[in-house]
Amino acid sequence: ARQVRFIQRPPSIGRYSGTVDRVSSGDFAFIRCPDLQQKYGRDVFLDCPGTLREGDEVEFDAFRNSRHVPQARQVRFIRRAASVGFYFGTITSVPSDAFALIACPKIKRDYGRDVGLSHPGTLIVGDHVRFDVFIGSRTRPKARQVELVERPPSIGQYSGTVEKVPLGNVAFIECPEVRQEYKTRVFLQDVGTLSVGDVVHFDAFVNSRHVPQARQVRFI
Repeated sequence: ARQVRFIQRPPSIGRYSGTVDRVSSGDFAFIRCPDLQQKYGRDVFLDCPGTLREGDEVEFDAFRNSRHVPQARQVRFIRRAASVGFYFGTITSVPSDAFALIACPKIKRDYGRDVGLSHPGTLIVGDHVRFDVFIGSRTRPKARQVELVERPPSIGQYSGTVEKVPLGNVAFIECPEVRQEYKTRVFLQDVGTLSVGDVVHFDAFVNSRHVPQARQVRFI
């Protein structure tokens, strides 16, 4: 654009403090602010967060954008969320490109839940990782500065049928080739939208319990 002419600035609805809750690939983010959450029932949208990370405390001016939702501008960094420490764990679920879960016994014992990870990138189920932990805006353990330590080797690409979906988010895949070799069905940690009878293609590896497990599952 050139010859830009200022027309109108949306009025401020106040200056607030909050915590960066989600960052989407550097393009946009959301800030959790209890005052605005109570008033508008949603987090505050932030365009182009720059170097801000999840857990950062910030101060900002808020306005209502063209979609009538609160948006942040003139954002000032206050402090970075304190580290709980570095830990080792295993990626157990990657339900989307935006989120993953890391199993870490020490964190599970102290906080009663797995560790959340935003935007896992190229990490996949079964990867052993080292990461820094901080407590997010929802008082849940979150991971940052994640490093891949080891990826369990693949035992092959297979196809099979989802045979059983017990309570929870796990399932089993019946695959004749894997059963012949390992005398058991293939464990699937993250069922997602799969149902009994679905035919799927997957990469298999042997997990820490010495059981064949599926990853990178694709519905056929």
